[in-house]
Amino acid sequence: MSRRPKKDVQNKVMQMGKEAAQEVDVRGLNNKIITMLGALHYRTSYGQNVLRHSVEVAFLAQVMAELNWAWMVPLPSGRPLA
Repeated sequence: MSRRPKKDVQNKVMQMGKEAAQEVDVRGLNNKIITMLGALHYRTSYGQNVLRHSVEVAFLAQVMAELNWAWMVPLPSGRPLA
């Protein structure tokens, strides 16, 4: 593989990783982790893009965490909902 296409792929991987991290609002990731995230763009499992799936799972995890937190908020009586 010549250097130009290899560099293009490396740049694309880094770009995809950064976009995924921004989409799920994760900051401060090491460049190595961003590169690994971006590489998931080129992987599939059962026909689904692994990076897209990972972003969807991150959104679901966020919703689940928010719902769990809402259940633990104390009521004016001082008791939590759960």
